[in-house]
Amino acid sequence: SEIRFGEWEHITSTLTPNDILIQENNFIYFTTMGGLLVFNIHTESFEHYGKNLFEYLDLNKIIKDDYNNFIVGSNSPDGSIQVFNNLLSLNDYIDSFEGIEKIINLESNNSYLFASYQTQSNFGILIFEYQNGIPIYKDFYDDFPYQITNITDLDIFEKYIIITTPEGILKGNY
Repeated sequence: SEIRFGEWEHITSTLTPNDILIQENNFIYFTTMGGLLVFNIHTESFEHYGKNLFEYLDLNKIIKDDYNNFIVGSNSPDGSIQVFNNLLSLNDYIDSFEGIEKIINLESNNSYLFASYQTQSNFGILIFEYQNGIPIYKDFYDDFPYQITNITDLDIFEKYIIITTPEGILKGNY
């Protein structure tokens, strides 16, 4: 049988979306170069969160963890991680990483949050351990078996971190 798409509608704004998270509560969350855009599916309306919520507006990645936190990673000038509760109230702002320009990917399980990052000349992984439902910085890793030029994806499988790079796929335990 042939797949047919329905009529397309333009539902974004000029804020340049970077990532999307669709939630069961009928909201779609978009990280953008100008903050967070939330689309209510039922009312077909947008709400924009900018300087009123974020320190830096160039947002790159969004996930929801097992503790119902929204975790948002940002682009330059400061690769930071912001943790919000389900009411979009800030729980934690993590930006104490000198030289990190961009949070590329985020991935979590019930014990850890992992964030791939980019500095001016390097790539690596930040490791956070959950304490009372909030990720607390634990360590970083940037010593890969060979030089990598990007981390395009990051996943957790059992006790392994798997990253995709232009040079190949790497698997390491945590």
